[in-house]
Amino acid sequence: MIMNNEIISIISIVLPSVVSLAALFFAIRALKKLKDLSQGVDGTNLEDILKKQIEVINKCESNLNNTQQEFEIIRQETKRSIQKVGLVRYQAFRNTGGDQSFSLTLLDNNNNGVIITGLYNRDFSKVYTKQILNGSAEQHKLTDEEGQSLQKALSS
Repeated sequence: MIMNNEIISIISIVLPSVVSLAALFFAIRALKKLKDLSQGVDGTNLEDILKKQIEVINKCESNLNNTQQEFEIIRQETKRSIQKVGLVRYQAFRNTGGDQSFSLTLLDNNNNGVIITGLYNRDFSKVYTKQILNGSAEQHKLTDEEGQSLQKALSS
């Protein structure tokens, strides 16, 4: 029985030491991992790495702001480009075959633009233009075909 008491005494003395050594081992290992984490591949520390990343983020933010400003300029400029088209082909004169004559409406986003009308006859061809402002031709009377072309463009 003395042997069991001696073994228990030895275990009660040695066990806390073993546990303490194991805890120390894991603590040292965790500190080494933390040190490895805080140093980059080239030996820089975590603070330097974070500073570089903040600089990259700031540059990205600046580039994004510039891109948004440029996009807005392009968006405003494209409002004046041709965005709406209407085409009507028809036979303007009885002695011509097929629908060789046409009225073509070209409008921007603000419904400003032009109607181009081409009249085809066997003996001649003529081309006319009429200005469109805010969706209407206030200076010129439109033919039926030109009105149809304008309506197609406005609804496109």
